[in-house]
Amino acid sequence: DDHGDDSRDTAAVVDSENVSPAHPTGIYIPSMSKQTSSALNIALYTPRDAIFESAVTQEIRVEERRKIEAEYAEKHALQMKKIELEFQLRLAEEMEVVQKDHRALRQQFQTELNELRRKLTAYNDETDKLSAAV
Repeated sequence: DDHGDDSRDTAAVVDSENVSPAHPTGIYIPSMSKQTSSALNIALYTPRDAIFESAVTQEIRVEERRKIEAEYAEKHALQMKKIELEFQLRLAEEMEVVQKDHRALRQQFQTELNELRRKLTAYNDETDKLSAAV
């Protein structure tokens, strides 16, 4: 059979009116009923598609888990910082009370020491007067 220069492989011929940019091959697929379309999608769903979908799903789960863990870590860090600040505030308040008590005790001891010095000086003066009189 001589087909001449006009012979073409019919599988390679694509009618320019039937090209669909939505289809990966660019070949026009006429509209089908939902039932036929669903059956076609199931028929076209291969084990490779299932593996790919599973891998993508796993990757999404891992990424979501990382995000959740990061959020928990951030919340934990903030909670620990809050606890640390509360502890420092309580410590500062207690230190203020201790320092106040310390100042009061120091003042009391200083007053008692001054009184004892005064009494000692008075005693020494009395002793010196008695010694001079003898």
